[in-house]
Amino acid sequence: MTKSRRAGVSPAVWVPTLYFAEGLPFYAVGMMALIFYSRMGVDNRTITATVSLLGLPWSLKPLWSPFLEMYKTKKFFVVLMEFVGGVSLGLLALCLPLPDYFRYSIAFFALVAFCSSTHDIAADGLYIGSLTPTQQAAYAGWQGGFYNIARFFSQGGLLILAGYLENRMPAVRAWMIIFATVGITLVVLSLLHSRVLPSGGEERHSKSLREMLTTFWDVVVSFFKKPNIYFLLCFVFLYRAGEGQVVKIGPLFLKAAREQGGLGLSTTQFGTIYGTFGTAAFIVGSVLGGYFAAWLGLKRALLPLILRRQDGIRIVEFADLDLTDYNAPVLGPAAPRSARSARLLWRNLLTALRKVPGGADLIRLRKLPADLDGRPNPLAMLAGAGPCSLNGNLIIMGGDYGAWRHSLERTTRKELERSWRVFTRHAGAGFRLAATANDALTILATTEVQQGTRMESLGLNFILNEEGCADFYRSLVRHGTASGYAVVSALTAGEDIVATLLGIRTGSRYVMIRISNVGGKWSNCSPGRLIIERTMAALHDDGVREFDFSIGNYAYKRRFGVTRTALVDLSAALSWRGLPYALRDRAVRQLRRHPSLTAVLKRALGKPPSREES
Repeated sequence: MTKSRRAGVSPAVWVPTLYFAEGLPFYAVGMMALIFYSRMGVDNRTITATVSLLGLPWSLKPLWSPFLEMYKTKKFFVVLMEFVGGVSLGLLALCLPLPDYFRYSIAFFALVAFCSSTHDIAADGLYIGSLTPTQQAAYAGWQGGFYNIARFFSQGGLLILAGYLENRMPAVRAWMIIFATVGITLVVLSLLHSRVLPSGGEERHSKSLREMLTTFWDVVVSFFKKPNIYFLLCFVFLYRAGEGQVVKIGPLFLKAAREQGGLGLSTTQFGTIYGTFGTAAFIVGSVLGGYFAAWLGLKRALLPLILRRQDGIRIVEFADLDLTDYNAPVLGPAAPRSARSARLLWRNLLTALRKVPGGADLIRLRKLPADLDGRPNPLAMLAGAGPCSLNGNLIIMGGDYGAWRHSLERTTRKELERSWRVFTRHAGAGFRLAATANDALTILATTEVQQGTRMESLGLNFILNEEGCADFYRSLVRHGTASGYAVVSALTAGEDIVATLLGIRTGSRYVMIRISNVGGKWSNCSPGRLIIERTMAALHDDGVREFDFSIGNYAYKRRFGVTRTALVDLSAALSWRGLPYALRDRAVRQLRRHPSLTAVLKRALGKPPSREES
């Protein structure tokens, strides 16, 4: 805990003045110097070159920032830089009447620039070191607010005052008053901060110059070892290059006489338009930009992946254990919407996976839909994505359920009508949607028994009733029934449950997940098809218009008139070991683009048709 905290000095006392003092010299060097030299008749080429060079300390301040961590406290450097900067501006004001004022003014502006950039480092360090994370968040708006008040004060108020004084005295004397005012303000703030600022951390002393230089060199070396550091540095230097040129040239254009191609604004007019209204527009834009960024978000996509070993190959895949019908990234607001940005996302993902501890050989993503709730799936947009062996099955209908039912093949309609007549002959036969979690869990327990019995009779390995999977479905039903997210339906005959269906609903879309029926004597009324049709009718009355039958090309799905929706697979090698597997996957995907050829090869290899196709 710092001394300031022990003394109980509120951040509300020093945060506003600290960031006002941070902004004041920056705008004095960056803008007021520009206007001053223009009023003194210095040519534009000299002005832009000089003022641009004066901005270098803010770009190069990382070079000496480590030294501030080795000596004294953050408070010491804040107060010292404010005091030296203020005195420098005072001396600058005194040298203006001299014949060689330009040479001296450049030296003092350079000193102010160094003090201001160093003040930035110390002030931000003091802010972070003295406040808790909660306080930092609470006072973050104060930082920007009072920094921009300094902009108003210097580019607006002081320039307007300079214009007013220029009309009543020589320009040199007017600017002496302006720079002296800024200097005195900084000196007063340094005296105030010497009393109210927290220390920003414990006082530090390096043992020797050699130790300081060694530490500094370690910081520099580690900095340049960061991934893509040269690209990032180019981005940092070029990001605002255009704005930097406009900031230097724009004011000169506004001030230049009309016969020289400018607008001929007076200093007062410039301060009012550029310094006041321009600054206000900047602040409004910053605020709106912040809200826009918060609304848009910076998250691109979240991929739930796992790494497993199979046949000695380390494979990265979706964390679904091959149980889910579809796999897809969770898209953030900033998710890619073009093939180019999708390729960048993919390259970044592959680069990150190649650095996974222990390594990985292959990434293999399967069952990817192209559309994710109206948004493009960036992974499906990649050139390497190809047809999956499975597809989705979707029915989209309008508001007339009867019209959709009539669109089915006549045989299917008649079978549904006959099946319902046969079923309802039994006493107590009916259909219901589970209204409570307990009722839904009772039906789900029957689903587990019926599905388990069916899969055992087929000799198939069935894992949905294993502890982990069973707990997942029970939790889904327990917590999702009341909200309508989990939909559990059943055909019943008295106390017996003949067929069950579990699905999930989001808005007007319903997806089937698990279906079962008791079989035996009930098979003659096709309880599986009946539970689907009755559930669709009930949900359609409640506003559902899209029914997703999930993956699997079973005959009963085709009888309902589903539209096939394409899914894609995607894979890539992450090491030389995974390259043969990635090439095989690509060859298989290319082969799937030619179904006739695929069928011929299956027959030639003696592969029987799948249960779905038969």
